[in-house]
Amino acid sequence: MNSTIVYIFTYNHQVDRTATALSALGYKVAVSPECPWATDDMISIPEAYIKERGTIRGALQYFHETWPDHDVVLAEEYVNAENVLEVIDALKKQENALVLGIRKDITKRHKKFDRVAYAMMRVLFNLVQGRTIHDIHSTLRGIPATYVPAFVDMQGDGREFLLGQLMALRRLGIPLYQQEIIATGPIHTTHTPWDLIKDISRIAFLFVKFVSSSAISAILDYSIYSFMLGLVSNNLLLCSGIARLISSAFNFIVNQMVVFREQQGQSKWRMLLKYYILAGVLFAINTGILYFLTYTCMINPFIAKIFTEALVYAASYFFQRDFVFKSKKSK
Repeated sequence: MNSTIVYIFTYNHQVDRTATALSALGYKVAVSPECPWATDDMISIPEAYIKERGTIRGALQYFHETWPDHDVVLAEEYVNAENVLEVIDALKKQENALVLGIRKDITKRHKKFDRVAYAMMRVLFNLVQGRTIHDIHSTLRGIPATYVPAFVDMQGDGREFLLGQLMALRRLGIPLYQQEIIATGPIHTTHTPWDLIKDISRIAFLFVKFVSSSAISAILDYSIYSFMLGLVSNNLLLCSGIARLISSAFNFIVNQMVVFREQQGQSKWRMLLKYYILAGVLFAINTGILYFLTYTCMINPFIAKIFTEALVYAASYFFQRDFVFKSKKSK
């Protein structure tokens, strides 16, 4: 018997045939208790688990408690047995990665609005997570046994859980491997334009939080800089340095506690050290640009400060995401 459980959580005839074929090959095939075509050799998830945690999370909890050494493959709707076997094979080769079965031809088979929405999601996901996922809504995914417990306590169920799982990979330090598959059946989707808009907003939320944090920090920095420059000293370096010292401390606390709190896999002191290494480098660049704009280009120092901060804060997001607050095992 293979050490992989295939959990099929929808009931159409396509996955009925898929479940039968995989069961015949010796794989454990699990279904929810309402499945109308379940056979005696298939695992039925106890209703108590479904009621407590939902269709997907409840099943993952049950698998972890009953077969803690088994990998789990989630599958529904459009897949056939060959697709599932491709993901299982990839799991064996990529033992420490979550395997996502991606449909490269997915965008050709949707309406124009959907294609635009998917493109926006890919761009935003890359911006926020630092990795590109070609098929964000794919429900075919292989989870190594060691990672199954990590997803049991996540929020949501259904599409919210599946998107949240991909969003959590960076925080959990779980690598992602994308296995291309061919979707042989009709792609049935239950989402609405509003569903896609909500998915886009979920992905963009982290970046929005960072922009808000940076905007407040920038206002604080500029206010202190203007006060110092107007009433205390005309030394640009001194005024800019004091302003940056105060605003960067505020920015670190907010980003560590609110923006990147889910991505942390290291000590606060280590993050603080890396943050101030980054802050020192960016301050040096900031000061160089500020002096150039003020004394070479003869731009008013108050206006020069605005241009300088816009450039620095734009770059700061990516450095904080990939250097300061990055999980040790993120890939």
